[in-house]
Amino acid sequence: MTLLGCDLSASGSASASGSTAPMEGPAAPEYERTFDEFADVPNQMTAQVVWAAEPIDNAVRLADEIAALRAELDLDPAAFSAMCTVAFKDGQIEIGAVTEVEETKAKIEATLAKIKQVGVDLQGVPGRIKVAGKNIGKLAMSTPKLALKTTKELSGELAVAVGDGGVQIEADIATAKELPNTVKNAAAESKDTLATLPDKAARATKNLLAAMNGEAIEPMETTGDAAVEGEAEGDVAVAAGDPAETPTDDAAATATTDAGTTTTDAGTTAVATADAPKPVTLPPHGGADQSSVAGLPPQAVAARVAKLQKIGKETGDRGDWLSAADAFEEAYLLAPDNLVLAYKTGDAAAKAKDCERSRVHLERFVQYGDQTLFAPELALANKTLGELKTFECPPRTPADDAALADTLVKQAEELGKQEDWGGAATTYAIAYQLTPENHALAFQVAVASWNSRECADADTYFAYFLTVGDPKLHRTQLRETKRYQEESAAGTCPKWAVGEKETHARDLYAEAQALDLELDFKAAIGKYERAYYILPTNHALAFRIGDAAWKGQECERAQEAFTIFTTNVDASDPRHSGDVKLAKGILARIDAAGCPNALWSAGGAKPAATEATPVAADAGGGGAGDERPPKSGGDGGGSVACSVTDQDAPAGGLAFGLLLLAAAIRRRKD
Repeated sequence: MTLLGCDLSASGSASASGSTAPMEGPAAPEYERTFDEFADVPNQMTAQVVWAAEPIDNAVRLADEIAALRAELDLDPAAFSAMCTVAFKDGQIEIGAVTEVEETKAKIEATLAKIKQVGVDLQGVPGRIKVAGKNIGKLAMSTPKLALKTTKELSGELAVAVGDGGVQIEADIATAKELPNTVKNAAAESKDTLATLPDKAARATKNLLAAMNGEAIEPMETTGDAAVEGEAEGDVAVAAGDPAETPTDDAAATATTDAGTTTTDAGTTAVATADAPKPVTLPPHGGADQSSVAGLPPQAVAARVAKLQKIGKETGDRGDWLSAADAFEEAYLLAPDNLVLAYKTGDAAAKAKDCERSRVHLERFVQYGDQTLFAPELALANKTLGELKTFECPPRTPADDAALADTLVKQAEELGKQEDWGGAATTYAIAYQLTPENHALAFQVAVASWNSRECADADTYFAYFLTVGDPKLHRTQLRETKRYQEESAAGTCPKWAVGEKETHARDLYAEAQALDLELDFKAAIGKYERAYYILPTNHALAFRIGDAAWKGQECERAQEAFTIFTTNVDASDPRHSGDVKLAKGILARIDAAGCPNALWSAGGAKPAATEATPVAADAGGGGAGDERPPKSGGDGGGSVACSVTDQDAPAGGLAFGLLLLAAAIRRRKD
């Protein structure tokens, strides 16, 4: 008899990559705690490597199986080789006659089918390596956000723990401090393993052919089995917290991530990615007198609204409708009786594929808009609402993300001019997350991180850029990267000199105060947060974050910052007593009305004074009515929220900024 022939070429039923479906790699498990997710990142990286190597491992095992089958059936090499001659070069498998072994046909056919499948899968190894490398990069860049969230989570658990539970949480906190380095090293190790797979695939193929020809085969260890053993050893190392098991000299962790993931990608870099959208809730119509904008200087409100409308038009003209929607919405919240702003927000949000936000704002406009004044706009609003109800919300396109990335790059450049390099690094990183093919942004993240004294982040991105930079397109940046690496190896990466942290924090504080006066609360929050990152025991800065967030109508953010502030300062200290009273009053309102209703509950939110005293070079103190930040460590405590932000912490400032910007850039989908 003659068995059917098998075609593994690209023109066959399977593609040359091994499958017509897009490769995604193994999905991440679900976790009850952020700490559990953080601790499992190295294992997720291992899973990506094992998945990439799976076809090779199958080939290794199949070679052994063929040798065993030949021995079992007492087949001479020539007979077996005649049954299945495999030419992996052009993907063809030809199967000859096997009438002399009719009684063992089932076993032989099963083995030949495995050979065929392995041939298909081996062709897909390059694609798997690429996908796994990308996924490992996402996991590596999730470290900043996970580090910050884990610290907050464990600190909260420790505050309410009793008995032995507190001991375990303290052990988890100690483990969490080691995890950034552990993840970093796991990423580098995973990347190194992926780099060996092409050669290993060639050796496994050679073994397979040798087994079919009855020749000796090279002993090979499967990647999956080795990974399981290494994973067990790694778990012990993390639990023990042994620095010897977590070397820190390899900074080649991959940094790329797809847009829309929660990897904030730098500073955001993370995350960029952005967090899942929250329900859109608007204040009651005609409730400006009761909202949190009540009491703000009318001239300042008018100036800010005019500026936001200009920003909305400029970003919309560039095709960045998401930033346009953000600008128009911020203007509408400052002037909630201006229904034109509700329409502009809804229209821009629809073009940004931010369907739920579009629906909410357009319904507000249709409900209250004057039929005489706004007839054309009402017609367009009703048309858009009809489309939103009839069709699924379309996904954002690469062009949409590229337009948003362009806006972010402009913002990062401006932050660099202000020497706010931490903000620049995080903003460049989000832009890179959105446009991962623009590798020049990885270089920009690295340089900004270097200038912000985040040497670990800089080393990571410089090392990564060397692997992805185009020798022609990025010739200058690649040359500069090598110079930076030489300086880093010589130990000349800039560090904070005595007093420099405080000076830079004061500069950020002064810039935030100026933005506060202009009612640019979102930008002010970023400045305050970066100052708090630099001086994590100066909890007066947590109050400033909460105050700016409250005035900017970011209720949850205000609640978090005010909680940190009231938890970490002494209410009897005259420097803080007034601010503590105000913060607790707002927290009580939030507790009673919930977010965001507390922002416009009866009586309104009494915003802090918007007139600030410029920060003098020798300024100190702070507290109620004093717009100057107290000196670092003035209250003697450590920040619950920022305890992972030591200047040499491996998570780096990029981590911090990623979380903040990922929350600020909302990528809503219906």
